[in-house]
Amino acid sequence: MSLINDELKGRIASEVAAVTRLETKLTLLVGFVVTAIPLLLSRKLELITGLAALAALVFALCISLDGLRPRRWAVVPEPQPFVEELGGSSRIEILGVLIGTRVDAFEGNKRIGEIKGRRMHQALIVLLLAALLSGASVNLGRADTAEGSKGTNSCKVNASEGDHP
Repeated sequence: MSLINDELKGRIASEVAAVTRLETKLTLLVGFVVTAIPLLLSRKLELITGLAALAALVFALCISLDGLRPRRWAVVPEPQPFVEELGGSSRIEILGVLIGTRVDAFEGNKRIGEIKGRRMHQALIVLLLAALLSGASVNLGRADTAEGSKGTNSCKVNASEGDHP
């Protein structure tokens, strides 16, 4: 029983470490997106792809923040009920109940880690889409500017070379 208990303690500790790493990555993602939004807005953008890129960045930010949202993490064991329920029990009974509560907590916490991991992957995919849209929008914005200046120059030339009485 002690071996099972020790194994569960180790698995829970590694689960906590994995979720902590996910939260660190999500925090970095939030910082990146928050920095990217003003940079995108400072560029000359094509309207439709620029708005789509901005919307994708905001969506990636929302997904990342949802991944960072606090969730109820199961603590093993909840001290008060554990002491009240097993105060006078034998070592084997206590270990059995402790193992059961650790298994329940592990399963509940595993779901939290899966949600955070899924949110991180979703945010990265949306961020990739935002990067593609941003690049397209900047290039289209430059092309519009270049075409607009050519058109203006050609209009000036035509206006000066036009037929005047």
